[in-house]
Amino acid sequence: MLRFLSLVIVAVLMMQRIPNAYGCYCDPAHPQQEFCTVDYVIKAKVREKIFIYDADNTTEMPVEVKYVLKIKKIFKQTPAFEELNDTTVAFTSSKDSLCGVDLNVNEDYLISGNVNGGRMDLHYCSWIEKYNNPTSIQKRGVRFLYKNGCKCQVFRCFGNGCNNPAAFGVDEDHNCAWERGLPGDCYARKGICKKLGDGRCCWKRTHALKNCAPKEHSAHWC
Repeated sequence: MLRFLSLVIVAVLMMQRIPNAYGCYCDPAHPQQEFCTVDYVIKAKVREKIFIYDADNTTEMPVEVKYVLKIKKIFKQTPAFEELNDTTVAFTSSKDSLCGVDLNVNEDYLISGNVNGGRMDLHYCSWIEKYNNPTSIQKRGVRFLYKNGCKCQVFRCFGNGCNNPAAFGVDEDHNCAWERGLPGDCYARKGICKKLGDGRCCWKRTHALKNCAPKEHSAHWC
């Protein structure tokens, strides 16, 4: 019984974004939900990585990392991002435990995030990955599909809980259930939550989704 519980705990932890035993914790949002709630989503190349130290020199360890970016494409921007006047500098913590982000120089990334205190912040829990990693559905999502479903809410659930959105504080007609544990994280990588003319929301029926999601889920597609 103890071994079974240990395996369950390990499985649950693997579904969370936890970089190390003492690191930051977050339950990742669906890419569409992330797109709809952040200040910016961009394609950018990392040109330089600069470590910033405490101004009082009280520690030999850097406290922040500054990334100099070359922004190649803006998929989404709020007024807060527009006010940065085309800045190409972003900041993150130097520590994993504070959800810092480690990026490689000369690599292209898809980066989402928020503007805080007049600067671009990068956070481990945001949707940030090498630009060749997102699926074709995700790239179409950031270009034009995700924004059409921003009045819908994608919520994470498990098993029978997916049939009771009210238990998650979600409107019953304006949501798409994102079930945990599906192989390859099917709905995150290949799902688009679509708003219908009558206001209801449902997963967009695509060939990619059909090939990875269970057949019984098709009742919630449109």
